[in-house]
Amino acid sequence: NTITSVQIPNTVEEIGDHAFHSCANLATVTFKGDSQLTSIGRFVFCYCRSLTSFTIPKGVTSIGVNSFVVCSSLTSVTFENKNGWTAGTTSISASALSNTSTAAQYLTDDYVGYTWTRTDLEILEGFTFNNLTSTTGELVSYTGAATDVVIPSSYSTTIIDGETVFIKGDTYEVVNIVSGTSSSGPFYSVRSRLISVTIPETITTIGDYAFSDCTVLTEINYNATAVNDFSSINYIFRNAGKSGAGITVNVGANVTRIPDWMFCPSVLSYSYIPNIIAVNFAEGSVCETIGGASFWQCSSLISINVPDSVTSIGGDAFNNCGISEINIPEGITEIEANTFRGCINLSSITIPESVTSIGSSAFAFCSGLTSITIPSKVTIIDEYAFEACDSITSIIIGASVTSIGEYAFRNCDSLTRITIPASVTSIGALAFDGCESLTSVTFENRNGWTAGTESISASAIASTATAATYLTSEYKLETWTRS
Repeated sequence: NTITSVQIPNTVEEIGDHAFHSCANLATVTFKGDSQLTSIGRFVFCYCRSLTSFTIPKGVTSIGVNSFVVCSSLTSVTFENKNGWTAGTTSISASALSNTSTAAQYLTDDYVGYTWTRTDLEILEGFTFNNLTSTTGELVSYTGAATDVVIPSSYSTTIIDGETVFIKGDTYEVVNIVSGTSSSGPFYSVRSRLISVTIPETITTIGDYAFSDCTVLTEINYNATAVNDFSSINYIFRNAGKSGAGITVNVGANVTRIPDWMFCPSVLSYSYIPNIIAVNFAEGSVCETIGGASFWQCSSLISINVPDSVTSIGGDAFNNCGISEINIPEGITEIEANTFRGCINLSSITIPESVTSIGSSAFAFCSGLTSITIPSKVTIIDEYAFEACDSITSIIIGASVTSIGEYAFRNCDSLTRITIPASVTSIGALAFDGCESLTSVTFENRNGWTAGTESISASAIASTATAATYLTSEYKLETWTRS
């Protein structure tokens, strides 16, 4: 009862139960600067009737039951850290604790019989969300100072100083990134400084214009596992990376598909195409599908490691990309229309044995290709498939091909010779039009051919030179069929 004041050193981390119980004349408790105190036990200042004010150091995360019971003169309590407190199961708002008399009332009376605990709040600076349901929400905007932004997969809310604040938590799962316009959007205010963005697994919808005009973007970490296909006019990554060194897209291991039109802002204009230079799939990738037109017209794209898990590459996926080589995994059964059209830097390609058809214009205008081997399971070479591959000197057509489409090898003007397998029963009109160097064509089966309504004798096309003339000139306008 003779103690009137206590100074607690900054090295003290815990004040045990009943430590100052019934110190009736204790009027002042002070903590030295940079206090390391984290815990105040049960009944610590019980019956300290002379105590009038008290400061809870910022590091304290626990205050025991009845720690300030019967502190009848205590009218002012200052919490150095007001955020994240609960008394029992009741959340105590920071705004309430900002009032020192209210804080004293809570500790000595209203919530005196509860254990108080504090959880450090991680405020999601710059993020604004909208609650969609009781368990889901959407990203509305980011206006923070960070240049490398990781979009949270979930969040919670709290009230600080009367305002709703978004904090790290798991109350709401982030499933959407909202749409914008050409002059607004979730990242529009940071468009000139956003360097890296990480899209979490939980996202199912990315709105139009979401990352439009983020011109210095250099990294996209894409982890969304269930995003729907986009429309051919979406502007999501319009002009992205245009002022920087180029964007690397890192695809997470759990991503199963790249949506259609993912990195193509608009089919109406090449000028909006993002400056993507590389696509990396994580080790152990389970990706099965690269969607149609997903990298359409990404002419700066020079590097991609397609994982062996991929079984489908959509039409136009790499149309007019800058890649010089690419792995087409075993398991792909179709090279779809325009998949590699205009990939002028593509110098070689291995078509896996699993492929059974090569779609329209699949490799058209791949002017860097010098040779091509059509695998043994391919039955159809569609129209324009290799049109204007003007560096190709060698084409080996597999023994299962039955149909060569119109214009299939048109303007392959470096091609000098080719063998038509015995399996082929149809050659489309103008299939070899413009093949100016083609002087030798070998038909493995010369019998039963007609060009239009004209019967082609086996003896005529026994001459490889005559066969070449027929296909490239004399009967080039006709569809050839064999019965």
